[in-house]
Amino acid sequence: MGSSEIIAILDAVKSLVSALNSLSSGSAGGGAASGSLDTGSLSSLS
Repeated sequence: MGSSEIIAILDAVKSLVSALNSLSSGSAGGGAASGSLDTGSLSSLS
C-alpha cells in the first residue's frame, strides 16, 4: 500500500472523469460542469 498505488488509482479515476466529461459535454452541459468540479477535488487530493 505505497503512495505509488494511490497515485495510480488517482490517475485512473482522473482518466475516467475526463472520459465522462467528454461524453457528457456532447449530450448535456450540466454533466460537464459537475465533472469539472470532481477533477478539481481530485487534483487537490493529489
